[in-house]
Amino acid sequence: MRLFLLWVAISSLAIVGALGNNVQTLASIEIPPEDITSLVANPNDTFQGYKIINEINGEIYIGGKETLIIYNAPDNTTESLTFVASVDPNEFVTCERIIAEENRERVCQHYIRLAEQVNSDSLLVCGTNKQTPRCDLVNMTTDARISFGASDQTQHTVNQNTTARFYDGFLYIGFNEGTQANPSHISKFRVTEGGLEEVAETDDQNENFVNEPHFVGKPYVKDGHMYFFYRETAVEAVNQGKFVYSRVARICLNAESGNFDIFVKARLNCSLQGKYPFYFNHIQDVISEEQDDGDTIFYAVFTTTPHGPSSSAVCSYKLSDIDEVFENSKFKGKSTGKLPGPVDRPVYADKFTDCEQLSTEEKNFLKRNPLMDSLVPNYNAENPDSRSGTSHKPLFFSTSTNFYSIAVDSVDGEKIFYIGTEHGTIIKAYHDSDEGEYVFYEQEIWDAKSAVTGLRVDNVTRTLLVVTGEGLFRVNLEGCNANCEKECNEFYYPYCTSSGESCHSKRSTDETSNQKAVEKVKILSLPPGDQPVISSCNSRKVELTCEVKSSTLCGNANLVWKMGDGEILVNCTGENQCQGGNSPVGHIVKFREIVRKAHYKLVHLTVDVHSGKTNETFTCMFDNKNSKKTVKIDMDDSEGCLTHELYTQRDEHRSKLKAERDSLEMCTKSPDQPVTSENVLFKRCSECPGNPEINDDA
Repeated sequence: MRLFLLWVAISSLAIVGALGNNVQTLASIEIPPEDITSLVANPNDTFQGYKIINEINGEIYIGGKETLIIYNAPDNTTESLTFVASVDPNEFVTCERIIAEENRERVCQHYIRLAEQVNSDSLLVCGTNKQTPRCDLVNMTTDARISFGASDQTQHTVNQNTTARFYDGFLYIGFNEGTQANPSHISKFRVTEGGLEEVAETDDQNENFVNEPHFVGKPYVKDGHMYFFYRETAVEAVNQGKFVYSRVARICLNAESGNFDIFVKARLNCSLQGKYPFYFNHIQDVISEEQDDGDTIFYAVFTTTPHGPSSSAVCSYKLSDIDEVFENSKFKGKSTGKLPGPVDRPVYADKFTDCEQLSTEEKNFLKRNPLMDSLVPNYNAENPDSRSGTSHKPLFFSTSTNFYSIAVDSVDGEKIFYIGTEHGTIIKAYHDSDEGEYVFYEQEIWDAKSAVTGLRVDNVTRTLLVVTGEGLFRVNLEGCNANCEKECNEFYYPYCTSSGESCHSKRSTDETSNQKAVEKVKILSLPPGDQPVISSCNSRKVELTCEVKSSTLCGNANLVWKMGDGEILVNCTGENQCQGGNSPVGHIVKFREIVRKAHYKLVHLTVDVHSGKTNETFTCMFDNKNSKKTVKIDMDDSEGCLTHELYTQRDEHRSKLKAERDSLEMCTKSPDQPVTSENVLFKRCSECPGNPEINDDA
């Protein structure tokens, strides 16, 4: 698999900022390949179904095809556990029998989609198991395993969006079965060696609770409540067609048996406000961040309908605003034959917050009206004055791509956003307080345009974990490999700062200890040393390739090949075609453009070595300035100059002579009698001006 790392600075046609930035276009900035590492081997780039499913004790758990990968960012280590599919071959209905042949390789696999630590020694691992879900209770010390089926409780296909969390001795699962026989629900289980024992669930026969949901992120727990984020088919809009809305739901953790009596939900408002608001209705990912004031902020990415043009946004929500809606908003319900509308809060509504025991009347009220009338407002800390009605504008949005995942880093109080897109790229965004708007860059991880399904920042190592369906990658965020001061201070912001010609990490106490002077010019395949020399025989060819790179923030990469004291052989500027110089040796030095881009050039020289004409130094320069690399061609004009061609001929002849010697030994009377000069005579190699010959007189 070929890996490369490419950042793209965004200027005018793709991303729109929250403060009314102009629509933006893309231009490339290359990052050195040493700043990206592939964490798993997948040489054929085949689909592995990788997905982040949990974080336990600082380690990230990634589920894949028959594998669970445990990634430790500070140590930069991975551990893999294997879980092979196991289906009774005597079953009449199997995945292979009901799935079309062209889809079996992808669908009929065992994708791990749940990993929860149930005690200090045991890990519960569940997967699709060829559409017959199975769980394994794994002893992490001995690797002993107890397996049991979980067909009505956990995910059975790779594309289902479920969620789970083990908390206070119970397993909570947000489940989307997608069939009439096994409707969707949120459930609470007790984990035993015999399987999952259900304690409570939402009423799966009542579409007012969860209706064809797609859960995102992890459930969040606070003050006796658990919060779920998901998108679902909106029951309140059923008379207008089929619409999907994004929700946050809250349940009480003290539910003991039967159904969750207290279940409330609210719609998340992520929209461009105006007379006719434009809503981003499909939540794709969410993460939480604890605040110093005790509040929690949830950062989420949204898209519009997948059946229309790509459009996405990033919004954020305060837990205090969510609870405000649950505790003070009217409910939304409808009378027979009427459209849904506001329903006054009953006098006993405080019981819903306090998780108290409900009467039959109170339970029935929530069964009819679990939805709140008010929407949860978006919170934009960088632009609090953008509130229109009850909600702020999105932090930023796109009109050209779909966002699928999000990670946030905090550096000295500033938020740095990383957004995974449908095209396998990552958008880095931060708020420029001087300009009052967001700055964007885009990063391309590799050739395949597979969606980035998961992102996690480790603020200790300043690295970013990138997850796609085919691979896992570790990106160094403070590589500081800038081509110029502007790139160091803007593109690598806020991790790096410039110092003269170098760019170094801000976290380094000694500026010189982590400085990196970026190599703008490189002559490929040179011998080692500060002043490399290539030896060549007369009338032979020497091949030289020069690489010059810059970035959109540093100007064009202009390349100049020179010979000796200053004879220009090749001059390449901007995106223009390279021009040969007026050197008198131009007939024996030929050039060829391999790559010609504004900010990257690769130009090849072929030098015909001749005595007195090319016994010179050759220099490749960046923009005809001090950034340069030089190599000297030293011609060997001796009669016995051993070229690569002559060396090959000698080696072949040596092999021939050795074979003849071995044959002669087999012909001696005694197997122990050595072959001597009386049997066969060889000339010494030192006596051979060219290829050695067998003495015909022998």
